[in-house]
Amino acid sequence: MDINEANKKLEEFNKFLKNEKIKEVYDKLYKDYKNQYNKDSLEKIVKKKFDSLKKQYKIENVPDGLYDDIEHYVIQYTDNLLKEESFQHYIIFSILNELKEFPKEDKLIIKFLKKLNKRLPEDVEHFVHTIVDSIFRNIQKQANKDEELKQKNAELEKYKTLALEYNNQLKILRQDYTNLKNRINKEKENYKKEALIDVLDVFIPFLDQLSNSFNHLSEEEENSEFVKGIKMIYNQIMLELADKFEFKKIKTVGEKFDHNFHEAVLTEVNNDVEENIVLQEISGGYMLGDRVVRYAKVKISKKE
Repeated sequence: MDINEANKKLEEFNKFLKNEKIKEVYDKLYKDYKNQYNKDSLEKIVKKKFDSLKKQYKIENVPDGLYDDIEHYVIQYTDNLLKEESFQHYIIFSILNELKEFPKEDKLIIKFLKKLNKRLPEDVEHFVHTIVDSIFRNIQKQANKDEELKQKNAELEKYKTLALEYNNQLKILRQDYTNLKNRINKEKENYKKEALIDVLDVFIPFLDQLSNSFNHLSEEEENSEFVKGIKMIYNQIMLELADKFEFKKIKTVGEKFDHNFHEAVLTEVNNDVEENIVLQEISGGYMLGDRVVRYAKVKISKKE
């Protein structure tokens, strides 16, 4: 029975335990088991059986420390016998071994559980004997096979080397995957930016017209409620674009000329300011994040 089938049988058995009468008999059986067996008592059974079979088999040329390691392993394994899940597996295997399948009548389950209660010590002894005997049989098969053991060790080293290589390859693949993922994400962001820039290319002339129109207003027009409303809408649009897309206008007048942001289309001799200072904005420039969408066309100062 494989592990999946065993788990299915365990689920099936747990359904039986929903029956109060079955649960009552089961609880008593498990309680008796826990009262009768603990780690110390199970270890005594294991050691007794281990010493008995060790004399019986009389295996020669056993590597130093092997018996101690095996005895320690078997004793550790007894911890599993104290777990309720292991106890339930014992009941399930006992039922299937004798009855071939779960009884359909509850009273047959109850009868079988009561029967197990009587033979529990015998079953535990048999179970431990089976484990220890199986180990000694394997020791006997492996005794005096030093060459085979060396081959196994050599093979183990080979697999360790392969495992290390596979692990390194896995690390490389993971790094490649991370790089690919980052590249795809970057390309997606660039694609979004390109799509947004296409939209802004249509929208920017409208912003320019609004901005330029504000520079040619009379004092009366400047103070009109209509113009104030238009300016408020313009400012709100620019704030929204800056907040959501990091879209902003490039600073020009009074700034030092910077070819990364400005395009000088005119020059003017002006000795009152430093050279290469922006004197006038011919057309506005804009940025999307750290990317220039359109360079600002400007007039800059120069010395005579």
